[in-house]
Amino acid sequence: MEKPILYACSLCKLQFPSNNIRYATDGKKLICLVCFNKLYKKKQQEATIKEKQSYEYSNPALEFGTVLNKPILVICTHCRYKFHYKTNFKPFCPYCGKSSLKKYEEFTAQKILNDAAKGNF
Repeated sequence: MEKPILYACSLCKLQFPSNNIRYATDGKKLICLVCFNKLYKKKQQEATIKEKQSYEYSNPALEFGTVLNKPILVICTHCRYKFHYKTNFKPFCPYCGKSSLKKYEEFTAQKILNDAAKGNF
């Protein structure tokens, strides 16, 4: 009977069979399942904490008849892509992936002319 091929974990430097090894997110390093779970569960927890902090929670006492998922028209200030997004999702541009967005109603002809006259463009 052949011995299984053992791979070294790049973090703890121990050797494991192939069924207990995973690739890291960079696609280059081999990591054992124990290190993988420790590392990526920690990152997932940090990401969820950041997402919770970044969301702006609205007043829970909403008036009757208000729509929670009312779409908002926004424009990306990076690539100028216009799109709608629902208020219960974290907004980012689906075209370029940036999060630098402004409401489209803020761009009126008079405001653009005033900004051009001031040199704020």
